[in-house]
Amino acid sequence: MPSPRQADESWIRGLLERYEGPLLAYARRLCRGDLERARDAVQDVFLRLVRAGRGALGDDPTVWLFRVCRNRALDVGVRALAPAALDGDQPGSGDGPLEHLERADDAAHLRALLEHLPERERELVRLKFEHGLSYRQMGAITGLTETNVGFLLHKALGALRARLPEASARQEHAS
Repeated sequence: MPSPRQADESWIRGLLERYEGPLLAYARRLCRGDLERARDAVQDVFLRLVRAGRGALGDDPTVWLFRVCRNRALDVGVRALAPAALDGDQPGSGDGPLEHLERADDAAHLRALLEHLPERERELVRLKFEHGLSYRQMGAITGLTETNVGFLLHKALGALRARLPEASARQEHAS
């Protein structure tokens, strides 16, 4: 039977394996692409977790980890989200070069459209679609109510939908 210390180390290692990548991607966007600052923020999240212990996480470790990560990334002095890539430009299995280029073009197009949204709406879109978080989780991370999260996401997606035809038309004329 493992000792309590071994159990804690195993628990933290499991959280690190599960959340390090998503937290690093999130922090990097908050740090305007600065990987070193993002790594520092994520490292600090896990140091705080070690100090705080299991009780700090409550029912949902995702909320605590992303909230602390967000606060740490913003504390390093960067208040705006970076125009970083959505993860939609990864080649799929069996895709040829043309399909990959089309998907990369679509991802670049979407990134450009996202930049027209207010900072808070961009953050919510990324939390929802890149990290798959629920409205409740996003609200707990950002300090918004679930209703406000839903309203802002609805508003952001409406704005993106409205800009999509106009941006597509501009792109076709440029070709």
